[in-house]
Amino acid sequence: MPAVIFSTVPPLPLPLTAFTTHLAEELRIPESELWEMSLVSIQCPERIATFPEDGNERNVMFRMKDGKRYQKVTPQGYYQDVEALCNALNLLPPAAAQVFKYNALDRTVSRAPNDTVIAVELSPYMKRLLGIEQPFGLREASLTTHTDTVYVYCNLIRSQLVGNTKAQVLAVVSAESVTRGRMCQGSGSFVPIADNSFDKIIVELADSTGRIIPFADGITTVRLRFRKRA
Repeated sequence: MPAVIFSTVPPLPLPLTAFTTHLAEELRIPESELWEMSLVSIQCPERIATFPEDGNERNVMFRMKDGKRYQKVTPQGYYQDVEALCNALNLLPPAAAQVFKYNALDRTVSRAPNDTVIAVELSPYMKRLLGIEQPFGLREASLTTHTDTVYVYCNLIRSQLVGNTKAQVLAVVSAESVTRGRMCQGSGSFVPIADNSFDKIIVELADSTGRIIPFADGITTVRLRFRKRA
């Protein structure tokens, strides 16, 4: 069986990390044969979206001086830096106003004096990005992803022991090596294929918690190799 290449290109929606390839027909492996597969190479976009998925992580609640409350949703996608995120947040109140300000010298975020917005409620994830777990401006703000490792999952293989659980992990690669726009070679290790027949191949790229990594844009390429065990 030749190598199989998965690739996505813009403008497909996020996360560019889940691939399903349907074969032209069901592939049947003789019961007498044992097959295995490995990751040949992988290449991912350089940027990971600031907000990985839809949900409460992007919600912002504004409490106004007149007693009204407004819940807004921060636009999903990639933010180049903390200042860009602050600018987006400042556009969310009913009347756009400076609610957050970014200090480029010490790289901290603080609340800006505002006559109309008296309180803001953020998700824990948003607070971590802005470095404003109480009190405001205590920690340096950073949008740098904390994804150190990319786990390559595949539906065809037998579950492997990963930490204290079992999962269909085909390979584990350094996130830094695959998000610099260059191709990262696999380890060459082969994993047994679990089923003798299949009509689709599913590959997912996730972090250490099993959460899909939301690459912001670009091209993702995953190359696999299949072979019959000797």
